[in-house]
Amino acid sequence: MLKNIILLFSCLALAAAQSQVTISLSASELLDYDAISGCDTVITIFCSSTSSPSTQCGQTEEISDDAYPIFPERFTFPYAIGSGQQWRFELVDKDLQFDDHIGTVVISVDDFMQTINTGDTMTRKINLNRPGNLHVKRET
Repeated sequence: MLKNIILLFSCLALAAAQSQVTISLSASELLDYDAISGCDTVITIFCSSTSSPSTQCGQTEEISDDAYPIFPERFTFPYAIGSGQQWRFELVDKDLQFDDHIGTVVISVDDFMQTINTGDTMTRKINLNRPGNLHVKRET
């Protein structure tokens, strides 16, 4: 009986420690990388934690000719407090022949969850020697 009670409390604690987070993405001040058109941005999301290697866990559709794209997709991920989860966002300007790497942003999911309330947005500079920002909004 005591074993069952302990097991029940362990399951409840685990369920309480795990939740989900939904985000949406936008960007601003992206440079045009080619003379023919504006920035044709796609964002690929990679997820990792201390117990799992980085794997692709999401990708936006391409938004063409826009230095301020607002992506319509919503991404929902599991979240476990203190698990060392990270999101890596790779921003690319899609082209017919060769894609141009715009930049990379890495965000700790723990930091995001502790500092960003539902409906608020975290803004990070894109990690290149060019201007640009990634905006990650915590959805309901």
